[in-house]
Amino acid sequence: MISVKKEFDNPPEGLLKSVTDALLKEVLETKNEHKFKKSIYRDKTYKELLAIYKNKCAYCETNTLAGATLQVEHYRPKAKLIEATDHLGYYWLAYEWTNLTLGCSTCNGNKSNSFPVEGNRVFAPNLTPEGVAHWDFVSINSEVLFAEKASFLNPEVDKVEEHLIFMPDGTIKGLTNRAEITIEKLKLNREPLVFARYKSLKEIIAEIKELLREFLLDMSNNSAQDRFRGGLNVVFKRIVKLQEPENNYSRFGYFVFYKFDLFVANQFEPKQKELLRKMFELFKNNEL
Repeated sequence: MISVKKEFDNPPEGLLKSVTDALLKEVLETKNEHKFKKSIYRDKTYKELLAIYKNKCAYCETNTLAGATLQVEHYRPKAKLIEATDHLGYYWLAYEWTNLTLGCSTCNGNKSNSFPVEGNRVFAPNLTPEGVAHWDFVSINSEVLFAEKASFLNPEVDKVEEHLIFMPDGTIKGLTNRAEITIEKLKLNREPLVFARYKSLKEIIAEIKELLREFLLDMSNNSAQDRFRGGLNVVFKRIVKLQEPENNYSRFGYFVFYKFDLFVANQFEPKQKELLRKMFELFKNNEL
C-alpha cells in the first residue's frame, strides 16, 4: 500500500452533481435496497482510478490487469455492515468520488462489507434543505466522517507509509493498531502475496551471488573487476526501479533500497557483505 493523490474536488464527469443529484435522492429514499448502478460508480470512474493507482490494487499493490479486472471498491461499504448488523451501510456514499478506491478481487473480497471504527459510527446523513446529504456526511475528509476514526487505512487520506513496514521475507508489519487491523482483515500477508513480494528480492540476490561467484574466480584480473562493478551497477539500478510507483509492490522495493543492509547485504557472508555495502555506497554516490 502506498499513498496516492486524488483531487477530491474534481470528480470525473460522470459523477458531477448534474448527473447524480436525482440518483442520490433516490438512494436516500431506498437506502440499501437501492439498485446500485455499476454503470455510474464503476464505468464512469474506472479510467481515472486506474491512473491514480497506477493500474494496481489500492491495498496490496498488485497489478492484475493481465488477468482478473481490478474492481472499483467502496472504502466505506454501501451495503449492510458486518460489524454492526443494525447499520444499513453507507448507502449515501455509493456514488461519492472520495469513497471510491480500486481493489483486486482478493482484497475486495476479504474486505467485503467490513468497516471497523474506533469512534462513534455515522448511521445516516443529515440532509440539506434541498433534500440531499450534507457535505459533512459525504466527503471522506470531513470532520464528521473523520470522527468515526476508521480502522482501515486509506491510501488517499492517510500517510500509509508511516503505518507499515516490510520485512526481507516479503511479509508486512503494522506499526499502528490501524495498520494491524488492515493487514489482518485484508490478509495482506497471504501466502501468494508474500511470495510475489519476496520473488523480486530473491532474483536480485541470485544475480548478485552469480556476479560474486564469477568475480571471486579471477578477482585479480582488472577486466574481471570491471565486469563485476558493471554487473552490480545493472543490478543496483534494478533495485532503484523496484520502488517506482508504477511497479508492483513498490513500497517493498523502497525497503530493498533504503534498507539494503538488512534486505540484501545480510544475505551474504561477512567479507562479501562488506564488499557489497561498499559497492552500494559507491553506486549511490554515482562512483561505481
